[in-house]
Amino acid sequence: MHIDFKTSGGFANLRLQCSVDTATLLPNDAEELDSLVAQSNVLGLNQAELDAVPGLFPDVMTYELTVQVGDRTQQLRMTDISMPASVRPLVQRLRSLAIQQTRRS
Repeated sequence: MHIDFKTSGGFANLRLQCSVDTATLLPNDAEELDSLVAQSNVLGLNQAELDAVPGLFPDVMTYELTVQVGDRTQQLRMTDISMPASVRPLVQRLRSLAIQQTRRS
């Protein structure tokens, strides 16, 4: 599984990004991401449903998420307001990974 993750916005316009390939992670880390993706149901979400939630609020974080599993790819864009609760743990973990990658570079 491959995941691309980007954030922007918020009060300080914080921008983070990371790319993660579970084949290159330690087994426990890969299992954690696999589990978070499954629990979040990101592969079953519909962008139109996320767009239906108003997102024109100042200082709202925006998240771009691309998940590729085999030959299936799902691209989503959501905000703190439109993000389903099931996706929050995945986004929190990816945000943590993005911070780690930023510190290394």
